Amino acid sequence: MKRLLLLIFTILPFYLFSTHLLGGHLKYEYLSLSSNGCAQYKISFVKYLNCDASSNYQFPNAPSQDAIIGIYEHDQFSDPNGGGNKSLIKTANLVYDSALTTLVNIPVPSNCINSTSKCVFTATYEGIVELCYNDPLNNGALTPSQKGYHIVVERCCRNASVVNLNAPGNQGMAFHCYIPPDMVPNNSPNLQVDSIWVGCVNDTSQLSYHVSDLDGDSVVVFIASPLTGSNWGIPFPQPSNFLTWPIPTGVYSNGFSSTSPFGNGSVVDLISNQQVLNLYSAIQGDFSIGLKLFEYRNNNLIGIYNREIQMAFLNCSPPNNTPPNLDPNQGISANQTVFSIIEGDTLDFDFGLSDTQNDSVFMNYNGLIFDSNHITPPAFISTLSQQNPANTLHNFYWESPVNASFNSPFDFKLYVTDSYCDNNLRIIPFIINVSPNNTFIENKINKVKIHPNPTCDVVQITGIDRIIKVEIYDYNGKFLLSTDRSVIDLSDCPSGIYLLKVFYGNKTKELRIIKE
Repeated sequence: MKRLLLLIFTILPFYLFSTHLLGGHLKYEYLSLSSNGCAQYKISFVKYLNCDASSNYQFPNAPSQDAIIGIYEHDQFSDPNGGGNKSLIKTANLVYDSALTTLVNIPVPSNCINSTSKCVFTATYEGIVELCYNDPLNNGALTPSQKGYHIVVERCCRNASVVNLNAPGNQGMAFHCYIPPDMVPNNSPNLQVDSIWVGCVNDTSQLSYHVSDLDGDSVVVFIASPLTGSNWGIPFPQPSNFLTWPIPTGVYSNGFSSTSPFGNGSVVDLISNQQVLNLYSAIQGDFSIGLKLFEYRNNNLIGIYNREIQMAFLNCSPPNNTPPNLDPNQGISANQTVFSIIEGDTLDFDFGLSDTQNDSVFMNYNGLIFDSNHITPPAFISTLSQQNPANTLHNFYWESPVNASFNSPFDFKLYVTDSYCDNNLRIIPFIINVSPNNTFIENKINKVKIHPNPTCDVVQITGIDRIIKVEIYDYNGKFLLSTDRSVIDLSDCPSGIYLLKVFYGNKTKELRIIKE
């Protein structure tokens, strides 16, 4: 009996912790800088979990254990991508937030398929982290880094159905990002891309993505090898004392590589000016690929981000049909999908859709620009004519409001299919960049006032319809708090003079207030 129990518990850890990870990424948000120069960040770890019948986790029940991140100091004063192995300076726990668990919608790539049998959900772990560390060379005092920090978390294991990696059920994942030195406040860029994508074999498809950056930094995206982490024996590892640099990548199966992740003859081209991936595979199955982001400010590299996504190619039907596309003979052409306007302008353009096999064309569209809860007035698309079922003409119309630049850029997608049972879905992404109307913003912020002043407790900011941010400092210039509310309670602050810095668009206004 003892020998039987030993066998059961030897096998059990593999069953509990393997074959459920599809990808993930780290991101961070700058919060404040303490008086000793230590930067405080909210760091988030988002992972994508398989929830089909083969998985150990079913939606919405994600692993609730804390994600323990290792924080390693960079070993050079320049080139965050260089140097050798990094030393661990501290760890931090990111706590699972069940409220952020979401089920991923996976559109089917063909009318021939009723379901992809794919089930994916996201789990998010977050924590507030101060990056300073107790430096033994400085009598243990909290010390900010002048070189920056590498953040790493490891998890195991990938789903065993991945065909381009060797023994995927025993290969863990590593997720990494670099945060610049404390004196360089930064927010990680936002990369919107499907965590799981499904296409058809023997058909060229597109996966659209969109990159934005809160700080206005430029971001370059590359296709890379996925990073490797712990194995199934240690599914939730503690950070090691040293970070191997470069971080090791996953071991590819024979016939696959970082340049041919779907096998010989496959295509994976990143078209950065269109923000799309062109994809083609002759092999059916699940594939893991890595995406690497470099973030630049004033031509200096200040951020590095490694993430992993998964792609699946299905055998949809014989490859003798192509999906509809934009018709250059009526309206805009296929390379006219990025627009730049000034807030207050009207964007009005026609676009046609046609199918070369004369199959009936169907269109859906999606984006926050059509949601009146997000932007007012919203945009709308109307159908102008339908010469025949295979040829349609539509109009996009949007009167951009004067505050539209606050939410810029706007993106939306057309989902275009035909009536043929084949690989007939095409996703056409659009991006609208909205620049601020500086004259309007300046006139608006000049009307900002605060009352009562002096005050005993509560003050209210007036003259502005939407406050982006207000920062409050004491008389010596020490940062106290930040808020997006127009009513501010100073009752807990001692008497004295305070500075309120109001942000609106790309303008700021400073107001002095007396607390009695």
